[in-house]
Amino acid sequence: MNIRKQLAALMSLTLGGLALLAVAGVVSVLTIRGEIVRLSEKTSPLQVNLAKLQRSFERISGNFARISAANSDQEIRTVEKDTEETLAEVEHIAAELAKTSDGLNASSLDEMRQTDEALRAMASDRLSGRRRIAESYQHVAHEIGSVVVTTQSLSQA
Repeated sequence: MNIRKQLAALMSLTLGGLALLAVAGVVSVLTIRGEIVRLSEKTSPLQVNLAKLQRSFERISGNFARISAANSDQEIRTVEKDTEETLAEVEHIAAELAKTSDGLNASSLDEMRQTDEALRAMASDRLSGRRRIAESYQHVAHEIGSVVVTTQSLSQA
């Protein structure tokens, strides 16, 4: 009998703990949901566009690193395409900001356009330089291949 009472007490304690945990979970979810709604009401379209710009610039920065690591023409073309798409997105966001944001200084938009043009020029220079390096590597590989073939034919003779 004593064991039954202990098991019943343990069972009710466990169920009580689970109920308390469930209530805490529901309260947490409702609190988080309320916070998300509050933050979304505070977020303006300007903030959203600026966040998109930041993400785009980070992506472009990553693409510059990818250019240096590209080993094939296909990889270079992939990075080039992604960079072009991202720069187009930056231009679109800048145009949208110019239309909708009276609070944004016109000189800031001009700076953004100048930065975009500079990024395009840098990307083009890097991509063309990387292509020249890849072509040089292919030329050197071809020359080494010719030397190997010649050496093999000499060693057989």
